[in-house]
Amino acid sequence: MKKDITRKITALILAASLMASLAACSSDDSDETEEEETTTTTAEETTSEETSEETTEETTAEETTEETTEATEPTRVLYDAPSCSQEEDDNRYRAFFETEYATMADDMYLTNNGIVPEFTYSDLDHDGTDELLIGSAEGIFAVITEVDGSYNIAPVHGWGIQYGAESSEYIGNGCFVASNSAGNNYGGESGVNVIWKYDTNLRTCGVYARYSFGWDFDGKCMYKFYILNEGATMSTSYYESDMEAAADNYTYTYIDYGDFLSDEEDELKHQFGNAVDSLRTDSSLDLLEWRSVEVMLPA
Repeated sequence: MKKDITRKITALILAASLMASLAACSSDDSDETEEEETTTTTAEETTSEETSEETTEETTAEETTEETTEATEPTRVLYDAPSCSQEEDDNRYRAFFETEYATMADDMYLTNNGIVPEFTYSDLDHDGTDELLIGSAEGIFAVITEVDGSYNIAPVHGWGIQYGAESSEYIGNGCFVASNSAGNNYGGESGVNVIWKYDTNLRTCGVYARYSFGWDFDGKCMYKFYILNEGATMSTSYYESDMEAAADNYTYTYIDYGDFLSDEEDELKHQFGNAVDSLRTDSSLDLLEWRSVEVMLPA
């Protein structure tokens, strides 16, 4: 009897011990699972935070780049907008296209070179009436002014030897810069740069400044520079003989034939460049409405 009781007690003790052991194991597994879940959650949160920070940094960088790009874009301004409606200007200048444009285009070799320019209207002198510009937003060949039914044609283009007319650069203030080449004209002018300026009184463009150079058979150079005196009347031709006839209206500087490598060339060339800079504005012709001349030519 005693043996049976002893066996039962022993069995109960073993069972209790086994249950305690199993409970301990279950607790350890649970702790490990919780630790793993906590570690996984922390890693996910960290990754999410890092990704969020990277995205924010990238977005900020993109926004900064866009802002910088916008800030560095040049400001385009149109100081010489037309004063009249397009219909009014078309009516004023239609006869020019019908009767005089073809001859002008041939004289400039535009037709031979396959150039079909564009045109627009601009009030260059801000007098309430518009001038006709032939060329494009990148450069101008001619400025036309209607005066009592007639047309003043100012050929403000440059000239390329064995090519023909080359468009001038519009620098604002009614001014155009043109470069002309005469080739190896020994003993005379080989190249001439001109600043043309629109004049209300002349109702056309005149020479505001002129810089030229040439050389002789010994390779020696000469340089000439004209710049308009304040209040004086401009010559409407840049040819040498016409400039000499109007010399009293200009300040004239001449450097005779000398050493090709001397610094004297730069002195007058820089004066011409300074004149260009003094007249330049940020006026942009591409803000005007440009159309092909073909829309105005007779069928």
